[in-house]
Amino acid sequence: MGASRTRSGARTRRRRSRSTTGARSRPTRSSPPAGVLELADDLYDYQLDLIFDDAEETATVSTPQVGKTEATANWAVKQALEEPRSRGWWTAPTYTQVMDGFDACVQVLGSSGLAHVPHRGSKPPWIFIPAVRSIIEFRSWHKPENLSGRTVHWLVVDEAHAVTRMVRLLLEQRMMATLGSRRYIGNATVQGTEWEDICRTAKEVGTFRHWTWEHRYRALVAQGFDREAAAYKARHDRALATWPRSEYDRVYGAKWVVAEETILAPYIDGVFTAEWDKTPHPGHDYIIPVDVGLVDDYTVALPICVTCVRASWYYRERGDSAAPAPGSLGGDTLEDRLAVIGRHWNNGLVVIERNNGQKLLDDTTKVYARTQGWWTDELSKRQAILEWIKLARTGGLTLPNEETIIREHRRFKSVRGKTGNWKFSAPSGEHDDTVMAGVIGIGSLFTGPGAYLRMLQGQLEAKRKRAEEKKNAA
Repeated sequence: MGASRTRSGARTRRRRSRSTTGARSRPTRSSPPAGVLELADDLYDYQLDLIFDDAEETATVSTPQVGKTEATANWAVKQALEEPRSRGWWTAPTYTQVMDGFDACVQVLGSSGLAHVPHRGSKPPWIFIPAVRSIIEFRSWHKPENLSGRTVHWLVVDEAHAVTRMVRLLLEQRMMATLGSRRYIGNATVQGTEWEDICRTAKEVGTFRHWTWEHRYRALVAQGFDREAAAYKARHDRALATWPRSEYDRVYGAKWVVAEETILAPYIDGVFTAEWDKTPHPGHDYIIPVDVGLVDDYTVALPICVTCVRASWYYRERGDSAAPAPGSLGGDTLEDRLAVIGRHWNNGLVVIERNNGQKLLDDTTKVYARTQGWWTDELSKRQAILEWIKLARTGGLTLPNEETIIREHRRFKSVRGKTGNWKFSAPSGEHDDTVMAGVIGIGSLFTGPGAYLRMLQGQLEAKRKRAEEKKNAA
């Protein structure tokens, strides 16, 4: 029986019976026989392959949102039904993540018409299946004591990219008496993690799965969901065109990446092409992002044309300097010099980093009204750097062809943690002040409230132009 479709093109769910004991009879909703699990008819073939794999231990690494949690929830319920009076665990780093598995198992049980008693508010949460008197517990490994308890007959390790050697050993101890089945599921992260070692072992014995975006795309096409497949592929193509290659490979290709990379270096030749010039574009708005340096660093102001997303000049002085540096446009104090720069670049908006620069922000606001602050953290850095790369890859960003700014961008690093989180910095002993000035500027223009206002302004301008064209045509 194939998947059906509404007139709007949305997917609907029909169901098929698969008995965990091998029978094919369809249960009634009122009194389903024990041991029978109904599966959604629109499960993908690769999900069914996981559900019905009898291997003792498997590892599945995948791109996000391709259905590994749904497939593993079906496998977990199947295990509970096939082993009456058993106790299985669904584990993850935090209880928030564990509850994704809880909800998925409740969905499977409810859709199958199997009576079950969920205990959401318990610690740990658990689900009781009266027909077979089996229990599914949901455990976080955030604290080692959460992994103590009775014997476990089967195990799911969700978000396995965050598992550590100690957690893995604690989980194995819970299964020493049963030697039950184990399913590891997670995303790709950095090389050299415990998760990569688990997957390498699974490859050696033939129990490894590698799901990329193509698995879901091909499954949608095979099931006749052409509209959904086209939309999914379009999103993939946008990521391929605009994301950093290593991040695209990790997310869409489920490939491990190196822990450190010079993330901006591949785009140097295409971005740093503007001849040194301190002449603003007539009539264009400017933003002047300021990265604030302390004693050993530099303060950098980098005027960027909002219309062209182009910079051809910057000002840089030591953080502890009392006098202007070469190239200054004037001003007795640093706040005065920033005010002069703002006025020179078409009365542009000066945006000062708050982290190190709250005093400079306050002082500059007193002498130049068009000043605002920007808070820099790893999240805002990440968002701004992804926008920087997107602009660089599409030819939408131009920066000065000047030695210092090129060197700093060439050496700027992303450092990924074991769970895939990013941090950004210059190598030890080097500077990234011109980089961070640009990141503040791109972040102000293309992320957060500033981006929303730019979008509204763009819509209003487009509406005005359409009205003007319509008037002229009449």
